[in-house]
This record gives sequence, structure tokens and C-alpha cells, in this order.
Amino acid sequence: MDRLSVNFIYNSFEECVNKFIERISLNNKIPINELQDIYKKKNNKKQEKIENKNCIYIFTKGIKKGVSCGVKIRSEDSNYCSKHKHYAKTTQKTIVQEKENEIVTEARMNLSIGKYVHKPTNFVFFSKDIKKVCGKLSLINNIIIELTEKDIELCKLYKFKIYSPSECESKVVPQNQVQRE
Repeated sequence: MDRLSVNFIYNSFEECVNKFIERISLNNKIPINELQDIYKKKNNKKQEKIENKNCIYIFTKGIKKGVSCGVKIRSEDSNYCSKHKHYAKTTQKTIVQEKENEIVTEARMNLSIGKYVHKPTNFVFFSKDIKKVCGKLSLINNIIIELTEKDIELCKLYKFKIYSPSECESKVVPQNQVQRE
């Protein structure tokens, strides 16, 4: 729209509002100045609310990492859009810090032994959810072997818990009994 059209619409709207205020003033015996002041105050508050209401969520990963969402917000009581409203209860700085400090601990099922294996370290877990190491997968025979001192240090680095030897005894083969092919 060009500038003349916008000015025409704005002036027409103001003219209608002034006529409405005059009617209310005559019917209810309220001074016109008071009604105009009320209208101006309400109109200014609405403009302030509309201008500053964009989602403040900042993306933490992907293509938009570090960019704010910026979607217009419909509700007045939140600073987040409907997609990110669950972040209103938590501070986003803590979420970003947790993601940066998190070490990948995804374990995948190894069908040949029927247990979950952490690929970077070859540590074996009985459960995908409980990160408790019961041994290490031997790449030679595809069997579970005992942990060495280096493996235990690596478990501490990844913050994995370790089963006691008595809990894993029947399922783990001692390293000296591993046969190389």
C-alpha cells in the first residue's frame, strides 16, 4: 500500500472513533476530553504490546544455531511462541550448558551377543537405559571380556557405572581366556 492510502485509512478510522466518542459523551453525559484521553492511553498500550512480542527462544543446534525464533506471540503472558512455550519454565542458559557438557552415550544393540554396545569404547551394557558397564566387547571373537584399568578410567570419563565382578561373573570371559584366531 502506498503512503496516501495508509493516511486515508488512518484518518477515516480516527474520524469514526471521534464520532463514536461524541455519541457516548452525549448519551452518558461524560466529557469528550476524558473519553479521548482514555482512548489514547489504551491505544498506546496496545501498540507497545504488539511491537515487542516476539519469541525469545534461541536455537541450540542445527542450521539456525544461535538465532532467535522471532515468531510473533499471541498470548500476553508468555515470551515464547506456542512451539517453544515449554521453555518458559526453564532458563535457556542451563539447557545450552547441559547440551555442551553432554557426552554421547548412545548404545546400540549388538545382535550377535544380545547386549547393547557403546560404539566409541566397545563397552557392553545389559540395558539401553541403564548406563552400567558389564564388560568390553572383544573385536576378535565377539565375546564380552573383563575391563582393564584403562577401561575403568575411560568409564569414569564417560561417567558410566560399573557392575561388580560378581554381578557379571557368569556373563564375562576373563581376558586371559580369550582365544585369538
